[in-house]
Amino acid sequence: MNPSDCGDLLRACSFYDNRKVTTEAMIAWSHAIAADISKADALKAIAEHAAESTDYIGPAHINQRVKSIRRERLQRAGDPPMPGYLTWPQEREWRDHWCTAVKVGMDRDVAAEHASRAMGLPADQPQIERSTELKALLRGAKGVDA
Repeated sequence: MNPSDCGDLLRACSFYDNRKVTTEAMIAWSHAIAADISKADALKAIAEHAAESTDYIGPAHINQRVKSIRRERLQRAGDPPMPGYLTWPQEREWRDHWCTAVKVGMDRDVAAEHASRAMGLPADQPQIERSTELKALLRGAKGVDA
């Protein structure tokens, strides 16, 4: 995050704790805030922190809260709408793209399109329903044992 964006974060913090925003603080924060954090997520983290704590907020608090925000997004998204017929390494790569997109705030279906585009997959590639395939596999296995 650049110093100007960190200045916006520090100004947001000052609404809660009356801190003084300085150029030095902006530069220091730009080195301490994780590079992949968006300003929107950082502002959300600041508001959440202020709602729950009277502690003076610093970059570490923001980094930790944004990790939590991203984890919650991923949990709410559920299982990814995985395209069918990928090799195991392709599935892993696709899932990594999808997870990253969901964590930064994309809707699960938009994230799926993003992951497929990132891998150069056709848009019309059918999705697979893992639970259906697993149930069929288990039914088949029970038939073999009988």
